[in-house]
Amino acid sequence: GLVEQASGIGVVKGSALVATHFQKLGAIATGTDFFSRPEDLCRGPVPDFLTPCGLKPLEALKKFTRNKHAEFKPGAQLHFIHALVTGQDDIIAALGCGDGKTFAVIFAACVYGAGKFTVLCLPYRALLDDVEKTARDLRAEYSVWTPKNSHFAPLTLVSYDHCIDSKFLATLS
Repeated sequence: GLVEQASGIGVVKGSALVATHFQKLGAIATGTDFFSRPEDLCRGPVPDFLTPCGLKPLEALKKFTRNKHAEFKPGAQLHFIHALVTGQDDIIAALGCGDGKTFAVIFAACVYGAGKFTVLCLPYRALLDDVEKTARDLRAEYSVWTPKNSHFAPLTLVSYDHCIDSKFLATLS
């Protein structure tokens, strides 16, 4: 899927709705739920779901991070991952800085995205550099798309200025 990210907000599949609707951080909204009470959308247990190779999310997390003590961040991170990997349309994740939006997108793209690719459009060069460092540290398969490097990987990072490039748009089609 196409993902845009700004500080504090993750918007999936290009939704034009921005987080002014969210009264507090820690909310996940999908599809038509945008105008319901987003603060209630990520309460309660996350439904059980498996990776393509049959692992539960926590087992997959430990394998992906190569850390047998790894845990998801408390709060809405696992709800965000669940929304990403179950094909929800138009996801807005209003999570605070450090609440795991970037990790959730990288994890979902690399663990659940078999045969697909995720494009992460980033508005600031510093944010792109930070996401690239996180992906590299996690040893995730990624690429940074530029007109000179038009390779797509399971996770492809693109700066906003390249998102409108005709070559990029033609490649997506």
